[in-house]
Amino acid sequence: MKNYPKFQRRSREIEEKIIANMSPTRRLENFLSEKDISSLIDIFKKAKKSNHIDSVTQMVDDLLDDDDILASTHISYKPDYSKKLTVNYTAALNWNNGTADILESKLREYYPNFEVVGGKFYLNQGSFKLHTDSGSDKNAVIYKIFTIPLMFDPSVDIYTPVYNQYWLGSCARFLRGSNGHENNTHQCIQEYEKAPIFNFTRKEFPEEDYKHLSHMLRSNLYGFSLESMNKWKLGDIFVIDRAKIHSSCDFSKVNNTSKLFMTIVTKLKDYD
Repeated sequence: MKNYPKFQRRSREIEEKIIANMSPTRRLENFLSEKDISSLIDIFKKAKKSNHIDSVTQMVDDLLDDDDILASTHISYKPDYSKKLTVNYTAALNWNNGTADILESKLREYYPNFEVVGGKFYLNQGSFKLHTDSGSDKNAVIYKIFTIPLMFDPSVDIYTPVYNQYWLGSCARFLRGSNGHENNTHQCIQEYEKAPIFNFTRKEFPEEDYKHLSHMLRSNLYGFSLESMNKWKLGDIFVIDRAKIHSSCDFSKVNNTSKLFMTIVTKLKDYD
């Protein structure tokens, strides 16, 4: 198992470059056709897969293609909503094995200066808590995550909440008021006031914004404020700064089901 370096700050030069290239979370509407979505699902079906136990041992930055992933056995990949199937599996991005052919030229029309460093397909029922996908390379000018819904129960409202707070260290989870421990990929931040969380409010999280976040203790959200909720719609993608702290919503609380989506993780291209 690889142990990733953990740090809370990058160099001032790198941080300034990251901040200069940050922007509000953006929705690219009707970005993908039905054919595009079907083709991406086919890539996922054919890809090597990792179960929920193995997948958490690898950082998303490492998972560019099939050869990069720690593959698991006895994995089914097709969500069956009629049976309320709940599974948790991932696959590598497979950027060089079909994904780039579908997405790269379209993405570069909006963001010409990205370099893909990794990404994942996720088929999961669980909801992610506060975290960043900020990598483990101190010298990388982390850039955007492209988040792409591919298949989900249309009767369920699903959101990707993004917060006004951001983090310039290595990948982290934020668990104030909860039991938590560091794993090999993410550091665990529990003493928020002592950590370099940018835009930290030192206020309780607004009760009116807590509606879709019941998978987290409200104390986890102390000092945070909501930037955007980002409701899922097939064909749309979300563009999120890697430094921004984000989470899932509690989408499976009422209807216990799975969702399939993918992320593309990038750094700023051609930075010296």
